[in-house]
Amino acid sequence: YALPLIASNRARAISHQNYGRWSSDRSTALAVLGLAIVSVVSFPSVGGARETRPLEVRAAVLTPDGTDGYEIATGSRSATVVAPTRNAGANLRTVFWSGAARPQRDALTCATWINATSDGVQQGSAVRIDAKAGGFVRAVTVTKNIYLNGFWIFNVHVWESATNEMRRIASVDLRETFASPVSAPPAVPVARALPWRLCTRVAGSTLEFKAWRLTELEPVWGDPAHGATVQLPPDAPTQGYAGWYVGHLEPGATTSFIDLVTGDGSPRSR
Repeated sequence: YALPLIASNRARAISHQNYGRWSSDRSTALAVLGLAIVSVVSFPSVGGARETRPLEVRAAVLTPDGTDGYEIATGSRSATVVAPTRNAGANLRTVFWSGAARPQRDALTCATWINATSDGVQQGSAVRIDAKAGGFVRAVTVTKNIYLNGFWIFNVHVWESATNEMRRIASVDLRETFASPVSAPPAVPVARALPWRLCTRVAGSTLEFKAWRLTELEPVWGDPAHGATVQLPPDAPTQGYAGWYVGHLEPGATTSFIDLVTGDGSPRSR
């Protein structure tokens, strides 16, 4: 799934597919567009003398939104996603993963969400990302809910982009951890401030996730105040890449992920 490249510090490469790949020895950005156009931008790096190689990423569209796209700029273990101001909507949903990853049945993925333009930006994790020829993709995701501003709910979905399937298989209310308490009705809770961290692991037909605020100690797997265990349906993807999800960025919006980690999903995995 490599893109044709023309080396430059400005946007150059274009591919008529809705997945893409690009890497640089300095810093990277990948734009994933809803109508299957992918372009590439590179930026000079800023920082100390000891630079590490940026994460090479691939990305795929779960649900397009016209010709809208995102730019993904990476560091060695970080990614910042930007919706260009030329975008028209906010319903583009994408997954991205390391270009060095290999497909796995059992896998782990973690990330810390350190900022977002608004609570309506949707972050998450993705496992068993199965990118098909022609740009279609299947995946399982765990995402922060944005519907009706219930940001402390985490949803598990199975996706099939070829048929526009977005099937929710679980919703887990973690308001005890992620919603600020209210004094009395009719006051409504609001989401606690970032940063939040989410880890998801899958083994066989069992998916587990745990989420916490960085002001807390990391919870153990199975803590009901911080996550859940979900059984995947028989027709869910059985293997693929482990990575991350981002969606619903309005034009000009941005969000950043740090401490990106993937692993084998075994019980000893964090």
